[in-house]
Amino acid sequence: MAKERLQAYPQFPTFRELGYDLEYVGFYGISGPKGTPKEALTVLEKAFEKATQNPNYQADARNKELNPTFLGPRS
Repeated sequence: MAKERLQAYPQFPTFRELGYDLEYVGFYGISGPKGTPKEALTVLEKAFEKATQNPNYQADARNKELNPTFLGPRS
């Protein structure tokens, strides 16, 4: 369902190549319970941002053809 064929699976055509006007971009998020203290949310936000910017994580994710992006809590 990607815009272009994945390098890891070049033998599989995209949906568009098969005649379907469809493209999908995956999205993952993290949530917590209502009423979580602001201080805890700030700590978690900084930790997730740092983790997603880690060069080893970025390289591993890109090897899996993922594009990790930290959007923050207000996105």
